[in-house]
Amino acid sequence: METYKIVAASLLCSVLFASCEGNKKQDKDATKTTATTEVADTLPLKKEDFTADVDGKKVSLYYIKAKNINVAFTNYGARIVGLWVPDKYGKMTDVVVGLGSTKAYQNSTELYFGATIGRVGNRIAKGAFKIDGKEYHVPLNNGANSLHGGKKGFQDVVWDVTQPDEKTLVFTYHSPDGEEGFPGNLDVTKRLTLHMQMFLLGSYPRKTCLQLIPTASREERGRSLIKKGVPFSRALGQRDIEALALTVNCNQLYFN
Repeated sequence: METYKIVAASLLCSVLFASCEGNKKQDKDATKTTATTEVADTLPLKKEDFTADVDGKKVSLYYIKAKNINVAFTNYGARIVGLWVPDKYGKMTDVVVGLGSTKAYQNSTELYFGATIGRVGNRIAKGAFKIDGKEYHVPLNNGANSLHGGKKGFQDVVWDVTQPDEKTLVFTYHSPDGEEGFPGNLDVTKRLTLHMQMFLLGSYPRKTCLQLIPTASREERGRSLIKKGVPFSRALGQRDIEALALTVNCNQLYFN
């Protein structure tokens, strides 16, 4: 008799344990379902915090979204300000370091958070370079160098923006001849698209004009060696790289 009581008690405990586990699983599934249905309207960034006039142009906040991803941009610097994806519990979580308003970006000591950099990425030594034998000088903003396009690079200008659909943003900017000391007119297009519900793709269409400008003496020596038939990787002193290929989609290249 005692044996039957023990077996019965064991079965009851097993049923209760299974029931509890089942309830936990249902609660977790319910939480996951609720979390993954969040949309951009519930995200913390507010459009009014990004609404501003800068240099006579309108600044705002823009979202592109798909099933499992929401991305926020501002046309001040054509920059990404937030990117929400599900964590392991299905809760939408921002994984981008950014600020909460246009004013915050203008006053920040970190100028380049999420921004599009230009005309040049990296440093131009002594702020001087030559194109077709003519020497140009651009503002110094990083010691003896010009960094990321000068004192007012692309991160500090207001881009024009269009939104063909809820998954796509297109930023455009016209940099006129002489802006920050750089020669020639430059029209830049930056297209951002969500792909397959989960990937953010960025592209610069081929009509964009780019100028390749030397950034250090090592590159100058490298170009001289390349002209003499020395392989590109060896010319730049990169002995640990067996092969290096560079592809630039453009109409013209300038080497000095």
